[in-house]
Amino acid sequence: MSVPKVVQKMVGSDNFANFCGIKIVESRDGYAKTEVCIEENHINGMGVVQGGLIFTLADTAVAACAAFAGQTCYVIQSGITFIKATKEGKLIAECKRVVPHHRIENFIVEIKNSENEIVGTVSAIVYKKDYIMDENGNIKKIEYKKGK
Repeated sequence: MSVPKVVQKMVGSDNFANFCGIKIVESRDGYAKTEVCIEENHINGMGVVQGGLIFTLADTAVAACAAFAGQTCYVIQSGITFIKATKEGKLIAECKRVVPHHRIENFIVEIKNSENEIVGTVSAIVYKKDYIMDENGNIKKIEYKKGK
């Protein structure tokens, strides 16, 4: 399992995901995996993991999947379904690209707990910009050939 340097640079520098303790475990073309160990500060007033952490974990997986080749992109629509509450252990999000495209892509994420039970699902649509980042963080405009 590996994470390309460009994904480490682009997604790994996400301050909020880092604050939450989210780690990118794997990133490859069409797939990414993130995880977080549940800590006391992740628990809400009802005694279960805060939904925002679950969403951020999934959002980070989408970013690691969509940014695999370094093309800058933004989630333009996303929805989450909470299926099962969880209180401890680890959360793992696995993202898969459903519809590849040069501009608009669709992704599905399953979030599971330490017992491999699905705690939530996320669907996301990503808009890919005309810029690409290299592994040093330099961004340049993508030049498309006419007719393509």
